[in-house]
Amino acid sequence: MFYILTSSADTYITNKIIDNSFKAEDTNVGRAATLDLFKLYDESVYISGSTRITSSVDEISRLLVKFNYDTLVTLASSSLDFTHSSFKAKLELTEIETGAPVPRNFWVVAHPLAQAFDEGSGRDVNRFLDVDAANFLTASYSSSGSPVLWNISGSGRPGPVGSGGIDYITTGTLGSTKVDYGAPQYFSDGPGKISVDVTKVLSSSLAGDLPNYGFRISFSGSYETDTKTRFAKRFAARHVRNKLLAPRILVTWDNTIKDSHKSFVFNSSASLFLKNTLGGTAKNIRSGTAETELTGQNCILLTLISGSGATATSIYVTGSQHTGSATGAGMTGVYSASFALDRFNSTFFKTLKSRDDLKLTEIWSSIDRTIGYLTSSITVKKYTVGSDNFVNRDLVFSALNVQPEYKQYSRAKIRVFIEDIDAGLKAKSYKLPRKLDTVVVDKVYYRIRDIETNTIVVPFDDTTNSTMLSVDSAGMYIDLMTAGLPLNRNYTIDLLVKDMGVSEVIELNNISFRITS
Repeated sequence: MFYILTSSADTYITNKIIDNSFKAEDTNVGRAATLDLFKLYDESVYISGSTRITSSVDEISRLLVKFNYDTLVTLASSSLDFTHSSFKAKLELTEIETGAPVPRNFWVVAHPLAQAFDEGSGRDVNRFLDVDAANFLTASYSSSGSPVLWNISGSGRPGPVGSGGIDYITTGTLGSTKVDYGAPQYFSDGPGKISVDVTKVLSSSLAGDLPNYGFRISFSGSYETDTKTRFAKRFAARHVRNKLLAPRILVTWDNTIKDSHKSFVFNSSASLFLKNTLGGTAKNIRSGTAETELTGQNCILLTLISGSGATATSIYVTGSQHTGSATGAGMTGVYSASFALDRFNSTFFKTLKSRDDLKLTEIWSSIDRTIGYLTSSITVKKYTVGSDNFVNRDLVFSALNVQPEYKQYSRAKIRVFIEDIDAGLKAKSYKLPRKLDTVVVDKVYYRIRDIETNTIVVPFDDTTNSTMLSVDSAGMYIDLMTAGLPLNRNYTIDLLVKDMGVSEVIELNNISFRITS
């Protein structure tokens, strides 16, 4: 799954010197369209009391960005496991290209904040005349209107999680392991967006071990205190007109469902799924006179029967409620059983000597087999072996059930029908029309592209499989969440297909949709 969090508040704080006179430490730019990161050394002078300071003058800025995690907390109880190795989170700020020179050869670092900040309503980035919080001195205002100051100006005091009197968090402890919460990035050439790994921060926040006050982004270590000027890296703020550029966290995890009803082969571990719905809504199966809900592990039995009558032989597999959550809670109404079938087992071997596949009766029931829930069938095949398997297949992809509009924060499932042209040419002819069955490909990934600008909003992810297509008994489908996709723009979907050792990008030209509020 690919989930986009967009910033709920952002600003930058600075002690910029105005007119070689004073430091604008109380200025606020919370409504500005950009987040400006810079460091100036001996570029200005200023007056402190009655003294004119003319040397060793530093001017700096630091970025503050906040994201709301509430939707992820909800997902963590159903389909998000933030403890899984596939869970990743990346904080991205898009650079605004102005044509002006930018600094190079420097490090930046993002740390979680230790106290809350107000975004403020200032927007003057020329004279810095708008006074509000947050600013270089003040983090926020209390409910009574009193200023809540940074412990050291500029959100300047670091410390480990749980410490008092700090502004941002550097380290913590998970179990017996010490964790560095700093997320660094090096800019060798200068231009480019900020893209840092904040997986540790996000997973710790979702686990309740780290408060969520947002991030503090600054030059790292000596790059903020040396005698060089670095002006300026300018990034889009959430108030930018083009919302494709707004700050975001890209949250990815592998929640792919791989139902093998259409692709079960002998001697390969696979899973079969069962989904129970009522009126189009997933519901847990209720069993027996007490209507007990089937939940948790080992709550359902899958029986596979080979043959019939006196020669029938059964194989039993214990199934469970399918889960992908951090809490261990199962997905409502979804059950699965994982196993492998040995083609050389005497139950099947005699039949398979003269056939390439075997049709088995499939029964889902209560553990004691007294109550049946579904009786169906499944065809299990041998591995495909031949002398003509060295060329990739001629596959045609079509998207079905695509809606022209999807609501913001909704979940869309788009069915993808796949036809194998070469197999169709070799297929047996029939006098009467028949339904064409879809093909299942082992590895297919999707990406979302803005049609107007051709901007890739959601990229292919073949590393953690967050954009891999899922498979159910009807075929392959795209499971996507619309959160974070800017409203009222036209999007399309492309596919990355990996088949027979060949990778190919397929544009689904029949897809065009918008996100509405």
